[in-house]
Amino acid sequence: MSDSQCLSIPKCSVMVRRVAVVGAGCSGLACIKICVDEGLEPVCFESSDGIGGMWNFRETPEPDRTSIYRSLVVNTSKEMMCFSDFPMPSDYPNFMHNSQLLQYFRLYAEHFDLLRYINFQTTVRSVLQRPDFSLSGQWEVVTINKNGQEERHIFDAILVCSGHYTHPTLPLSDFQAKSVFLQGMKPFLAGVFTAGNIKMQMPSQEKGWWWSALAILEVILLWRLADRPRR
Repeated sequence: MSDSQCLSIPKCSVMVRRVAVVGAGCSGLACIKICVDEGLEPVCFESSDGIGGMWNFRETPEPDRTSIYRSLVVNTSKEMMCFSDFPMPSDYPNFMHNSQLLQYFRLYAEHFDLLRYINFQTTVRSVLQRPDFSLSGQWEVVTINKNGQEERHIFDAILVCSGHYTHPTLPLSDFQAKSVFLQGMKPFLAGVFTAGNIKMQMPSQEKGWWWSALAILEVILLWRLADRPRR
């Protein structure tokens, strides 16, 4: 579009410059970098005190924050999972532990100097179109900082990178929890869980390896299917 064409459209008269990025997980970090590459001014709001999003493991679950379990290993190879402009370290295993993936994100943020664009311990309370949105295309963002102070910001664009795992989508309400007993292991309760709820580790006494949350969910699914009446 030429300058003359842009000027004929009211909301194009001001070039998009200031961009809000909600969340500093892997998507948020990539969006910050792209904004900088394109000459935009990103301002990232991260509710926690660090980057990584769900990959930043916390021993104690936090309200309204998704998480992973301690022993989780990624199920996508490092060649497919890395950013195209920043290969993973050569000494990383093909399928790495979650702590190594978090370290990779930290290396990425350090290499491209992304941390200076991030406001940590800042929660986004609301994102609303401004009254003159049809003309300006601008948004009003209300945030709460670590001191509990409310702040209002005006942005030309919003990039929501907060993920979709915080609030679980649960199965049928009549799915009841059941006690599961596996040979050589202590009994545990199988029911409706999300990855953020699964914090226990279950070592096999004989082979010394860990049962993953995926294995637990597979047991639950198979049990549920076995209970279904056959047609």
